[in-house]
Amino acid sequence: MSGVLAIPLKQSSYVQPTAEQIIRYAKSVTNLSLKEIVNTCISDQKIWENFVEKFMDLRDIEESFGECFQKSVTLCSILRASGWSDAACFVIITCHQSENYGEATHAMVLLHEKKDWLIIDTTKETMKEAWLQIGSLAEFTEHNRVICIFNDIHGFLADGDGVVSELPL
Repeated sequence: MSGVLAIPLKQSSYVQPTAEQIIRYAKSVTNLSLKEIVNTCISDQKIWENFVEKFMDLRDIEESFGECFQKSVTLCSILRASGWSDAACFVIITCHQSENYGEATHAMVLLHEKKDWLIIDTTKETMKEAWLQIGSLAEFTEHNRVICIFNDIHGFLADGDGVVSELPL
């Protein structure tokens, strides 16, 4: 049992790897490693601001989410435009196990690389703080409840307990 239901999510429309601005940015970081791309994106405030202003309805996002959602969607879009597959690059919305769903949600980027999963917290100021390597989604959900996982192609809604062991791709 994976703990998620594949379902179309409204949030998927925010991930836009085919947007001209995202493609242009992705081309500018093509020769960089994943860590360099993430570090560049974390430190480049203009990419967040420009993408958010052009492609997202801020009123809708600000009511439900904050900067973490905007930055995670932007980085996911850039990575998808850079060649990361729809089965390996997602936005994940979570909350800590001890928190209620509506009180403390947080969005991050979820990447599947080789055998491991990586969590990238785009609100951190340095790459060292932002990068969390986990062996499995089940390991991550020992302390965090998953609300949903999505990209421009897939949407997954977690079941009631927020424990996710795998994605049905």
